This record gives sequence, structure tokens and C-alpha cells, in this order.
Amino acid sequence: MKKVTILFVLAIFASSVFAQYSAEFKIAQEKKDVVSVKKEFKGGALWEENFDGAVTWSFGADEGTKSWAVGEPTDFPSEFGQYMGWITEAPTNTTGKFAGVTGIPDLLAANVDPYNCWIRFDGINTTGYAVPKLSWTQNFRKFNYDECYVDYSLDGGASWTPVAVTMNNGTTTNQYAPDYPELLIPGMGNQSNVSIRFRWYNPSDDNNYGAGYGWQIDDIMITATPAYDMALNWAVVNFFEGVDYSDPQYADYFHLSSHYGQIPQAQYSTPNAVSWFNIRVQNKGTEIVTPVVNVKVFNPNETEIYNQNVTGNAMPIDAIDTLDLLEDLYLGANPTIGMYRVEYTLSIQGQSDANTEDNTYESFFMVTPDQFGRDVDSITAQVTPGNYSIGGNDGEMMGTTYLYMFEEYIRTISVFIGPATTPGTAFIAHVMQYDEGSSSWVDLATSEFIEIQESDLGTWKHVNPSDEVYVTLDGNDAKEILVGIEIYYNGVDNDFYIGYDKTDKHSIWGTKWYFLSGNFANQWVSLSNWGLGGLGVRVSSIDLVNAENNVINNNINIYPNPSNGVLNIENVAGAKIQIVNMMGQVVENIENAQIFNTVDMSKYANGTYFVKVINGAQVNTYKVNLMK
Repeated sequence: MKKVTILFVLAIFASSVFAQYSAEFKIAQEKKDVVSVKKEFKGGALWEENFDGAVTWSFGADEGTKSWAVGEPTDFPSEFGQYMGWITEAPTNTTGKFAGVTGIPDLLAANVDPYNCWIRFDGINTTGYAVPKLSWTQNFRKFNYDECYVDYSLDGGASWTPVAVTMNNGTTTNQYAPDYPELLIPGMGNQSNVSIRFRWYNPSDDNNYGAGYGWQIDDIMITATPAYDMALNWAVVNFFEGVDYSDPQYADYFHLSSHYGQIPQAQYSTPNAVSWFNIRVQNKGTEIVTPVVNVKVFNPNETEIYNQNVTGNAMPIDAIDTLDLLEDLYLGANPTIGMYRVEYTLSIQGQSDANTEDNTYESFFMVTPDQFGRDVDSITAQVTPGNYSIGGNDGEMMGTTYLYMFEEYIRTISVFIGPATTPGTAFIAHVMQYDEGSSSWVDLATSEFIEIQESDLGTWKHVNPSDEVYVTLDGNDAKEILVGIEIYYNGVDNDFYIGYDKTDKHSIWGTKWYFLSGNFANQWVSLSNWGLGGLGVRVSSIDLVNAENNVINNNINIYPNPSNGVLNIENVAGAKIQIVNMMGQVVENIENAQIFNTVDMSKYANGTYFVKVINGAQVNTYKVNLMK
């Protein structure tokens, strides 16, 4: 570990001592995102089934009354799609048929019983294939106790061998599993009569929490496993803090720091503002291989500023390992403002990979003039404590932490109000720091009681703390600040959602929860089943509230904000005006401005822009949002 030491990180652990706590969810109606990239349905399979031809399958159950079915969406209960979405259809499908089983009607009726049900396929010949690969398209969203198994039999179904339990890369409650899983199954290789089944299992009859939205599968294939095939499963940046994961006591703290989507430029003027990388890889071939991962970082001008390799250990078949690239990424003082791109590429040492489609990944972060954010300006989802069975009480909080390595004011707290929020709900924003003496988070300042209006839905709501907060390091290299949003539903049927950004990989550590009931009531916790994205809570050293009310220093007026395509800039006679996008690019430039100026922004993409008014050596910067 470099720069920020492990000793510092231990303080973070102390404040996150309940990180392994996993609260149960209530049933939450949030549809699956549409997946635009679909798996190629490759030829050459030794066996395949896409449910569009003659019946080759059978159904059964070892417990309960649940049963699989084959059909189109109209053949299943409508709640199936409402709470899960529908399976991503592969290009070969002509009728849209798939296999599925649903438990949603039972969940809604609070009538849950144990079940163990399956769809089965017989008479599969794998002769000549030592390590068959089973792959399929699926839609699986976990809900509490349910588990997914794939089993195979070599004796006509008299006995079964389970291949995978929750074979979904650790999918937890209310999260979706991968759309295109693959399993290597040496045990059914070189056999003339193999049976397989997909088995959905729930051991619980807990009507309070329920179990199981359902499982949908399609385009099942058994193919030969290449000798050399690796996949890059996950790649993340550790910003400014981390641990040595090879040390057993830190083995459970993979990707401690979570993702920073937006980082103030001043942070990088400090010598400790360095980052490292973790990459999780899998051997999907039949030979022992050694992985090599290359990481490149490009600045907003697409200039390469970082290029490093990390070589892992030799990996046997189906093994998964994490590679830690600890060569410092340091942007240097006053780096270019805008979007930075991180490019990961996996290769096999001394060999060619048979399938390179799953060997690359990209992520992004932004350097901003004044703002911390976990998001990359792409809020596409929303979340609330009310989704948890222990949550939904007035006064509960959600929040995110920021590691300050420089001293600065916090003048604005910004919260993305989810579009499903009920007008009339409200919140109070908190700026907090950790107090070692009381072992708790304590307020530095709070906002007023902010009531949500219809016009706030789906937008950023900017609020001021009661007093300007000046973050001081007190002689340390860094200080962690927690920005918490205290929620008031003002009615049992009301909802309050905070947006989040699923663009980049995140860990549990960047988001904190404060419930008023449950085993850890009245404490800030990190939930082990949160890894969905960057919470839409930001802080800025600029007073965005007054800026957006057009109360601008030096009588400069910039309106409307948000703009629907036209931006008016007043009282700037003789100044130079630049409008800069989030990538640091100047999109508009006005020399010797007039008293009143109108700028047509309709040709630009929606998002955040900065208006810079330059008078000699004096530069005033104002933030505007374009929402056409």
C-alpha cells in the first residue's frame, strides 16, 4: 500500500463495522434495464434448445406446486414482467418463446411455500467433448431465499449432480444475474446419455419476506470448451485509499473505496491523490493459463497518461482470481477538467484467447472545478430505504462518503430526486464527520427542511447547509466526510427515491444507510447487498442554490437554469464568455460580450455546463444544466 496507509483505512473499517449486515428487501417494482447488446447465437453446438421447435423438455417438482412453463410473455402472469422485465431475446428467436417459472403472485398474496421445481432435457450425447460448456440466455432477479441450480445426470435421472448454486456471480436480493452465464462441466464430458435440468429452489415459507421473483431461460447450448479462453469479470478503480488484498485479514475488503465519478481538481494538487486498480478474471478454458491485464488511462483530450501491466498467477480451469495493479495513477496538480477513460484489456501469457469478446472493459471518472460526486452524470435508476423490510420510516437516512485531501468549503449539497418520488415528501441534508470519541458520525451542519415539488422530480435539488462548512484536515493527510439525506415520507403510501448511476462498477463502501429499526437501528451501516451504483448525492464549494436563483455575484444574471435550449447571460459587457462541457471542451466562446447575450444551446446534449465570465485576471464560473 502506498501514500494513504493501511492504518488510515482501519479507521474506515471502524466506521463501517457492520459492512456484512444484509437487510431484507420488500418487493420492489423496478423493471430491468433494456440490454442493447445481445449474445451471438453461435453455430457448431453439439446440443441446443431455443424452445421454438418440437417439445424436447419435461417439467417436474420435488417439492411444492410450482411449475415451469414454455411460452411467450402473454402466456405468463403480467406481474412477471412488471417486477422482472422480460428475457433479452437472442437473434435466432422467431416466436419469442422461452421457459420460465414465477413466484410473484405468491409474493403479492403473502402466501409463500417451499418449492423445488425444474425443467429437464434428456438424451444429450457429449462423446468427444472432454469439458462441455453449458451456456444460455436468462433473466433472473434474486429475491431473498431463492436459489438457482443446474444439475446433470448420467443415469437417466436416477441421481443428479448439482453444478451451481446461485451461479450468478454472487447476485443478492433485488439484483439481476448476468444475462449470459456459462458453466464448464467436465463431469458430463464424453458421455452418450446425459440429462440436464434447471432447478429453481426455495427452502422458506416466510410470508413476511417471501422468496423468488422467478427465472426465465432461453437459447441453451452445449459446446466444446476451448483450450485457452479467459474472461474479465470485473474491473475497478480504488481512489485514494485501499488495502493489500493479499493480506488475509483484508481479503474480504475488495474494492474498499468505491467509485468516485467526480473529483475536484484541487484534490489532485495533493501528493496522496493516487489511485490503483483491481481486476477480476476467470479461466474458462481447459488449460492452466497465466493472465496479463493492461490498464490504460486517457485524459479528456484522449491522450494516454497511464499504461501499466499486471501479471497474475497460473490459474487452473474455471478458477477466478483478482489481480491488483498497485502502480500509482497520479494525475498531477491541476489536471485537465473533464472526462477520463479507463481501458482494461485481458490477455493470456504466451497464448491466443479463443474468445476476446469478454476480455475488455471501460470505465470513466471526471475531474471537476469544484464538485465531488459518486456518479458520472448518468443517473438512470433510483433507490430508497423503503425497499427494505426494516426501512421506510420517517427520519431514516441514506448517504455517501467523500475523502477530502485538501481543505475547502462545502456550500451546496445536491440530491437527485428520483422520478417515482411523491410530491410533498421532504428531506434534510446533513454534512457529518466521524467522531472517534463517541464512535459515531456527528453533524457539522444541516440544511433546512426541504419539501419536494412536482418540478423537482427527476432533477438535481440543490440545498445549502445552515452554515458554510469548511473541511479542515486537522494535521492529517485526509478526512472523510459523510453527506446524509434524512427522509420524511409524510404518509404511509408515499415514496422518496434518490437516483443512482449504474455506469461504473461500485462497491458497498461508497453508500451508507441509517435505519430506525432492525438489528443495527440508529447506526450508519454499509450493506453487503448494495453494489448497484453511485448514489446521486454531491457536494460543491460553489453556492449553486443562489446561482440557480439568478442571485449572481457582480449582478451577473444567467437564466433560465435549467435551460431548455436558450441561455441568457446579462450584465457582462466587455467580458469574455466561455461555455465549457463536462469534458473540459469549450463549446461556445464570446469575445467582448454585450450587456445582454443569448446563446443557443439546443444543438448540444443535455447535461451540465460551466459558464466562465472572464474579466482580465478575474474569472467567475457558474454552473448551468441543459434539459431540452
